[in-house]
Amino acid sequence: MAKADLTWRRMPWAAAVVGLLLGAYVGSYAALYRRGVAEAERYGYDFFFYVPFADVVAARDTTARHQWLGPVYSPLNELHGRWLGGRPACKCVMVGLSAEPPEG
Repeated sequence: MAKADLTWRRMPWAAAVVGLLLGAYVGSYAALYRRGVAEAERYGYDFFFYVPFADVVAARDTTARHQWLGPVYSPLNELHGRWLGGRPACKCVMVGLSAEPPEG
């Protein structure tokens, strides 16, 4: 009986830790998404990057950090796109990127 009682006492702590981790995951995605979409709109792109646009232009391709963050946030980005109409993240760069925003 004592062992079962100890397990029930740990449940709120485990739920709190899982909740905090989930909140950090969703919150960091939201921050990266908002920044990425703001830059994508400024430069006229349909996709966004998880890293600053200047880093992508300097690398002339997607950066290693963007490539690493893509699979990490992909499940959340898919849900966001399907349920709320969010933009997809850029998976690869097929043409050169310009650091200058479009005219007009």
